[in-house]
Amino acid sequence: MHGEPHVSVCIRAHSRTDALRSAIASALSQTYTDLEVVVSDDSGRLASVVTAFDDPRVRYHRNPEPAGATANLTRVVSLARAPLVAILNDDDEWLPGFLATAVGVLDSHPDVGVVFTDDYLEARGRRTRRRLPYRPGRHDRFLSDLLEHSMPASTTVGRRAVWTGGDGSVSIPPDTVGMELVWLRAASGGWPFYYVDEPLGISRFNREQVSLSDDELPTRQIATYGAFRFEDPTCEELRRARVAEFLLARAHVRLRRRRLRDARADIARANATSPRALGLRAAIALSGLRGLAIRWGCSHPRALVALLELWRRMRPPLLPKLAAGGRDLPR
Repeated sequence: MHGEPHVSVCIRAHSRTDALRSAIASALSQTYTDLEVVVSDDSGRLASVVTAFDDPRVRYHRNPEPAGATANLTRVVSLARAPLVAILNDDDEWLPGFLATAVGVLDSHPDVGVVFTDDYLEARGRRTRRRLPYRPGRHDRFLSDLLEHSMPASTTVGRRAVWTGGDGSVSIPPDTVGMELVWLRAASGGWPFYYVDEPLGISRFNREQVSLSDDELPTRQIATYGAFRFEDPTCEELRRARVAEFLLARAHVRLRRRRLRDARADIARANATSPRALGLRAAIALSGLRGLAIRWGCSHPRALVALLELWRRMRPPLLPKLAAGGRDLPR
């Protein structure tokens, strides 16, 4: 490769050989070609998969010992050389026009920090479009939307400055959900976001990914949202409500495990953190219904489509009392 690439495709990998092969192939098949593919191997067993691609744009790094998902994300982004960074999970894929679309937006809007698109969800070989609940186009104030909803992991491209904060280093606390923390940091720092309502990636769902039988995911989400404090009172209340929601999700796991003291502590902390958030959304988190529905849907793909669409249309507001009061959330 002559000169520096314009886009670094960063893949943090761990032992999924066939899926990784497909992910790399989808990156190299992009209609936009000024890119590099950086793979950070956290298992030490994927060198042959990566080096089998006879393409100078592919770079391989092996961690000397397992680092974990968040630390491996930090590592792979720190290896990126390009001004634009795209994260591709090792079991996801892009459609050929994804990078051309995303890079086109960022090149046309030099002040926009992050662009993201819809994707297809795939479970057991069955695929359906996931429509995100955002207004298409540019969002100059995106923090409240991001706190209320979420973004896809593998159909997002951001400027390297979004990841580094301008000081050239990538710092993501290891106990957080790394990409969510980066997007929250970008939105709270004033970076505009841009949403393209076109499905340009494939995100694969399986029971291991979405299982809430372990309390690790809600614990990481609590740490992610707990790392911030926002001056805007509405955004701060949304943040606290998000923490409360994940505390209740973790309480559900602990109740199932008969860790009653820990569960009671989480419920009490949720109530102290955001008593206004303890509405229907909180009840769903505490009951574990959403996690159960998604886990069941992964084994029944037709049902998964219907369940996710139903959740998108009927999802209760994070702060029902705030919504009922008629106050407009900042956009």
